[in-house]
Amino acid sequence: MSTGLAAQFVKRFAGGPAIRVDNLNTASGAGITVLFGASGSGKTTILRCVAGLERPDEGRIYFGGQSWFDSQCRRCLSPQERHLGFVPQDYGLFPHLTVGLNIAYGLAKLAPGERRQRIGQMLEWLGLTGLENRLPRELSGGQQQRVALARAVACRPRLLLLDEPLSALDTPTRLRLRGELRGLLRQLDLPTLLVTHDRQEALALGDDLIVLHEGRIIQQGPAAEVFSRPSNLAAAGILAVETIQPGRLLQCVDGLATVAVHTAQLTALAQDLPAGTSDVFVCIRAEDVILALGKDDLSSPRNRLPGIVRRLDREGPLVRVSLDCGFPLLALLTKPACEELALREGTVVHALLKAPQIHLLPRASS
Repeated sequence: MSTGLAAQFVKRFAGGPAIRVDNLNTASGAGITVLFGASGSGKTTILRCVAGLERPDEGRIYFGGQSWFDSQCRRCLSPQERHLGFVPQDYGLFPHLTVGLNIAYGLAKLAPGERRQRIGQMLEWLGLTGLENRLPRELSGGQQQRVALARAVACRPRLLLLDEPLSALDTPTRLRLRGELRGLLRQLDLPTLLVTHDRQEALALGDDLIVLHEGRIIQQGPAAEVFSRPSNLAAAGILAVETIQPGRLLQCVDGLATVAVHTAQLTALAQDLPAGTSDVFVCIRAEDVILALGKDDLSSPRNRLPGIVRRLDREGPLVRVSLDCGFPLLALLTKPACEELALREGTVVHALLKAPQIHLLPRASS
């Protein structure tokens, strides 16, 4: 039996869709597993069932080989018996307790001296020294997050659960604390299950990714692999693949597929396509598209598509470029790159794409 988290359960709601977890598994040992999906996909419900805050209607939940929930033998351990740390979306700090007392919550079984030492360790580790007598309302959002994390890990849990840990923060603070949180979780060396609907957050924080759609797991695996190679059309949409176009497979030679997409042809890797596939969806991430003003025969990408800039949309430090390359194609560039290319609506460019960056999904023949 896996020493990680293993769960298979159903949670029903009156008048609503059921959450059906067919096979949730996390790796043994420390690592960050992200539950990823749109709002309402069941992420928080699954987290709360794992935590023991919600009780599934049927199924089993195991961690480290220990049964936490089993409907057949009517076993359901309390959150305390599961010995885990939980940080809710709003951090759940006690507003009337100081930072020190918030961290001390759950350490009542320790001797007073050991309890003070543990609190001091948490304050120093998370850069909260000097704030131990402040109330939560006297802290910044980032400081509140660190206090919530300190309280969750002070009891040295077996598993850490984080529900949208950065969503309550403003954008600049969220971006700054993303890397900081990753570093803290690495230092903890704890198995961690984290909920988010933010793609960049999932990529920055997760080792493994579990993609949820309408209460079901539709893909799971290493985060970078899942994001680059969605297993089906629903996963591609949830993972925000910017360009998804129907195509027709023309030939496969030496592991390379030639695909017709509207009036253009692309070369992609032919892996993972079932035998006899003729119709596909072509999936391309915007950040994988390189733009050039001329056709450089010395460049490495197999695909060099002439195109016309149809639209430019600024997104903070980046610019989303809508292209017509015989089919609609999106590229994501930095502002300096756009300025260097002098891109405007109507600019003629070449879109460069490497074969491994084009992902093909089989589709039903029309």
